[in-house]
This record gives sequence, structure tokens and C-alpha cells, in this order.
Amino acid sequence: MRSSGSIVTCDRHVISGILLCFLLVAGCRDASKVGPRKSTADQPDAVSPAAAKDEARPAEVKGKMLSSYQSAIRLEPLSADQFPQIIPGNGAQHGYATILESLGSGCAAVDFDRDGWPDALIAGGGDFVGKTCVGQPVFVLRNCETYFEDTTAASGIGTTRFYHHGICAADFDHDGFEDFLVTGFGGVQLFCNQGDGTFAESTAATDLVPGGWSASAAWGDFNHDGHLDVYVTGYVDWSFENDPPCFAADGTTRDNCSPKIFEPLPDTLLISGGDGTFTEQSETFKVRVDGKTLGVVAADLNADGFLDLYAGNDVMMNFLYRNESGKEFADWSIFSGAAVSRRGSPDASMGVDVVDFNNDGRFDIWAANFEMEGFALYENLGEMQFRHVSDITGVSAIGAFYVG
Repeated sequence: MRSSGSIVTCDRHVISGILLCFLLVAGCRDASKVGPRKSTADQPDAVSPAAAKDEARPAEVKGKMLSSYQSAIRLEPLSADQFPQIIPGNGAQHGYATILESLGSGCAAVDFDRDGWPDALIAGGGDFVGKTCVGQPVFVLRNCETYFEDTTAASGIGTTRFYHHGICAADFDHDGFEDFLVTGFGGVQLFCNQGDGTFAESTAATDLVPGGWSASAAWGDFNHDGHLDVYVTGYVDWSFENDPPCFAADGTTRDNCSPKIFEPLPDTLLISGGDGTFTEQSETFKVRVDGKTLGVVAADLNADGFLDLYAGNDVMMNFLYRNESGKEFADWSIFSGAAVSRRGSPDASMGVDVVDFNNDGRFDIWAANFEMEGFALYENLGEMQFRHVSDITGVSAIGAFYVG
């Protein structure tokens, strides 16, 4: 079981559009049939039986095998008449060059109308009216099998109250329909799915009150009582009153300030009361208050039946929390090996996720980082121990000139 909140895209550039792609993935090996790995470092000339068998195959057979591997994954963009052009806003046209504008817009793929086809929810971002931050609509695109229909106007969402970045979907009220939480600057908003293609805001009724600036969130039953709780990230303490002038390399052009010059905002853990309301229990669960968190993902990383948390921080080490039987979190950030880069220094992590990339039955961790840092893949070695394997798996070939 896992719940991903790594849904905010931080590219530090204006997002001009979002194009949905279909991803076809071939079946994976049964992890229960994969045995332990054996090192051949001391047997450099040894040839495995599998390799010997492969060498014995005719060239044309091996060619067909290679072709089948190459066709395992295919990405095909949808045309403009199949997927509407979506342009989130960030207010850059006003020329303020605030750090608020440097975060992108996230999205969620979820079957909100339960017709068997995944629909798309896209954060619309925000704008400025003078020195006041205002929200743009959340775009609601219904999957009609061969095309996506823009149903934003009929969804009941309208204009959000906050300049927002992230969307995290889950059926928090157990009615069979996916609801979603919007995170952003100034607060969060919870929209309950009415089951008819429309949504109703329920933020006040649920006592979801985190303020400040939140980039993303992760749903999960952290205390193991059968009800979904939610972890909301906190970024930095920026406002127009706390907006020092920062400049590009030429020393004259106004530019976004680095998060390094701002104080962090604490993350917030909200525990469900089982009656549709939430209570903050950040201190009880020992959630750290010194992060600058942009992405977060919940997963059972040590297979003990309790959801752990991994939080990706900007310009500081990432946090890894081990869930102690649903009562509190233990900070395993440094001990785990998943908090820093292969050089032992913090990266500027933004989007995070988990997946068992090597089919050994354990969730591994992915973190997208800033330019000149490289993306991080942490292999789960068991017992909450991780190894940075971007180099040996080829992830580092992506290059260091991309921002995740």
C-alpha cells in the first residue's frame, strides 16, 4: 500500500502547457521467485548459466528478444483535439519575480466518476492582484475513452481560494469516490466528490487548517485505525513583506530568490477522527519543523505493516520517518542513507516517489533534484537502509542540466 504526494512539479520556469501521455508497461517478474544476488567480483571470468544459454541462441532469435525488450514501454502524446491545452498561471507577467512563481503546477490521474477510465485533475496555479495572491481554477478533464473533455465549469470547483501547486487524491470519507486536497500558498482546500461529476469544498467542516505555504501532501492511515490521515508539507516563510530583492547573474535583472535565504515552515500531520474531521498531531508523532519540503510520499518501506514517510526537501537533506507502530515517527533520515546525495551533501529535492524498480519485494525511493545535482535513485537494502544507485543503474546518464 502506498500513497504518493509527490505531485508538484518544480521546474523554476513558467509552465506553458501540460500534455498527457499514455504509458504502457509490460508485466514484471514475480518478486517472490527472485533469489538473492550473488557477487561475482572474485570470479571475473565466470559465465552464468543464463548468459551461456543466451550465447547459444541463434543471432536472429537474440535479435527478436532485444526487439521485444525495446518495445516494453511506449509513450505516445495525445493530439490537441484529444487533450485540451491547459495553461496554469503563475503571475510572472507582473514582473515581481517572487519565489512563489518558481514552483510549477502538479496534477493527479484518478477515475473520479468511476467509469473505469482515469481522469485528470490539474492545478491551475495562481496570479496576483496588486500584492494579493489569488487562485486559478483546478482544471477537471474527464476521460471519454478516446478524448478528454474539459468539465471544469460544471465541476463546481470554480476559482480556488489560494494560489496553489499540488493535488492529492484519495477517498477519505469511504464513499467510493475519490476526493482531492489542493495545497498551495495560504492554506489547503479539500474538495469532496459528490459522485455526479461535481465537487463540494469541505475544508472548514473537516478542521483542515494548515496555513502558510504548502507544496504537496500524502494521504495514508498512519495510526492504523482504518481511516485516512494526511501529511501536508511546509515550504518557506515567504510573503510580499518578506521579499528581498534578488538578481540574475548580470546583477541588474530581477530574479527569483533562492530558498536558502528564507526560514523553513513546518510540515503538518493531521490524524482523522473517523467522523470526517482531522486533528493536528505533528508534535505527538515527532514531525520535524525544520524542513523545506516540496514532495512527500507514504509507503511501508520496511514491510512491518505501518506506513512510513519520505519527504523531499529543497536545499537541505531529505527526511525519512519510520512509523513506530502507529504511535510516532522515528527520524531515520541520516541513518537510512536516503537523505543526501552520493557525495554526502544535500540536494534540492522536489518530486519524490517509490517503486520496486529491481523486483526484490522492497520499495525503492526516487527523488528529482535541481540542475547540476542529478536525480537520485535509492535502492532499499532492507531494515530501512538505502544505497544511492543512480550511477550504477544509469540514472545519472540523464545529465545534470535538468531540473526535476
